[in-house]
Amino acid sequence: MVRGQRMPESDADQLRAIGGKIRTSRRAMLSVEAFAEKSGVSVGQISRIENGTGNPSVESLLRMVTALGYDLDDVIEPETADQTVVVRAHERRPFSSATTPYNIELILPTMNSEMSVTYCEEQPGEVRDADRSIDGDLLYYVIDGTMEIEKDGQVHVLGPGDALLVGFPHRNRVIGDTVVKTVQMFRTGGLMNE
Repeated sequence: MVRGQRMPESDADQLRAIGGKIRTSRRAMLSVEAFAEKSGVSVGQISRIENGTGNPSVESLLRMVTALGYDLDDVIEPETADQTVVVRAHERRPFSSATTPYNIELILPTMNSEMSVTYCEEQPGEVRDADRSIDGDLLYYVIDGTMEIEKDGQVHVLGPGDALLVGFPHRNRVIGDTVVKTVQMFRTGGLMNE
């Protein structure tokens, strides 16, 4: 593309898709101001990229996806909804971010959709506070162990086979001396926040 020449529509569509993935992920974790500070990219540039009107440098994209705790592939890969995806247990990618400082494993190959599915192990006595700035809800499905989840003063005790859909913020704690193994499905927006 020559400077001053309009970008082909197919390229513009790809930039809009990338910006939308960044926006969806960022909204689930950070305000635009906190994201700008963490990534070193200006609020204005973030807004243009998220709205698909900016033409970001590779450096800006790398700073943004790194601030979200992702790889560049997570925002560039095509959506997987129309594909059959198999992720073997030994192929799951580890993930952590500013709002998820502990390690989890991605069951879906990326975190670039409005729903993410993860496998998590929590140690006996471990307590986790789920961030109040996150816009979404979380489905916990307990595979092994016992945990309690506290939301708005109500405590729910979950054991193997139990599930709970909860909005943010909330707190979870491992009960007993067994590692709690869960599958967690996070969805931006979410029914619990409506």
